[in-house]
Amino acid sequence: MSGRRLVLRPEFPFVELDRVLSALGWLGGATVAYPPLVPGEPELAKWTKGHAEVGYSCNPAVWFRVIDARGLTQVEWEGLSDALPHLGEDEALALLGAEDDARVVLGVYAVHALGVSRAGERLASLVKHGRPLVRDLAAAARADLA
Repeated sequence: MSGRRLVLRPEFPFVELDRVLSALGWLGGATVAYPPLVPGEPELAKWTKGHAEVGYSCNPAVWFRVIDARGLTQVEWEGLSDALPHLGEDEALALLGAEDDARVVLGVYAVHALGVSRAGERLASLVKHGRPLVRDLAAAARADLA
């Protein structure tokens, strides 16, 4: 019944996420105080089912979208994980070598969020990246994962 995390695939739209969770019996949705930066793609959402909770956050700059689940049984977690398209550790690691800096940033966020300890060497190489944003994020993720 501990907390678990998924990094959703960037191409999976919020409307589909909400539809899938509703179909699985979760109640809730977007929690917005202001209109989202990208129409139809809120930055925050929350669903509940009994005592279990699924939280969602989105960084629309790089489409870093995270599901944090708490209080789910193993069976509920497996059903949720199977139903939602998400990045695995290998896919997150592969993004660290992308040509596009936005994809690299997504990869840094993803390996950090997923706790991919074997990302250390790749993050170390990004600490020398030409863009300060990539450098700083990689350094922070590397320090947290060490």
